[in-house]
Amino acid sequence: MKIASGENACVPVQGRDSVAPDAKVVRRKRDRSAATLPDLARLEDDKKLIKKEKKLVDRCVRGEILAWEELYEQHHPALMRSVAILLGSRGADRNLVDELAAQVWYCLVDEDGALLGRFCPKRGARLNTFIRAVAKDVTSRYFRTEQRRRERELMAARATANEQDALAAFDDSLSEFLGTLSESEREFTEAYLLSTDGLGAEDGAGRSNASIWQFTRRIRIKLGRFFGS
Repeated sequence: MKIASGENACVPVQGRDSVAPDAKVVRRKRDRSAATLPDLARLEDDKKLIKKEKKLVDRCVRGEILAWEELYEQHHPALMRSVAILLGSRGADRNLVDELAAQVWYCLVDEDGALLGRFCPKRGARLNTFIRAVAKDVTSRYFRTEQRRRERELMAARATANEQDALAAFDDSLSEFLGTLSESEREFTEAYLLSTDGLGAEDGAGRSNASIWQFTRRIRIKLGRFFGS
């Protein structure tokens, strides 16, 4: 607000921004009312559509094939987009999207449409929102299943690695133990104790049962000392 000079020095001059407070309030209320009119109209349209969708759902639950076909035609494209979004980076896999979308429809059809019958207009949500919630649950179960599968594969891989490590450790210990034996004891161990063939009464060198028993006892004693038992 500016102050005039001269005889009108005490008279404030109204600028463009000097609007009376009551006028500002009136303008805000008018703008707010104008802004809510489309929203109110949209709400009324949604209510009408929700009631129409409820009638379609009731027909499906009653087992009308044509109603199911109509429901599928109206909501399957949106369902496919929702599943692709929920999958994130895996949404580019069309086969996976088709598979999960089919699972959503199975959930809705199963038990004569028991799950679909839970759609309630009083909650103010559209039917596509309800179907998207089912898709979210199906997708979450898919991710949990994949996580458990990866964990099982990781456990199997670790078990295999542990077995290989155990075998490698056994081979190292066996090689070290064989190094403590005499040449004759090592030959006997490799020919008899480590052989996959059964023990005979005598080997090709004419080794008797008594000789076999003596070598076996001697090597067992050394084996116990080697492992500290």
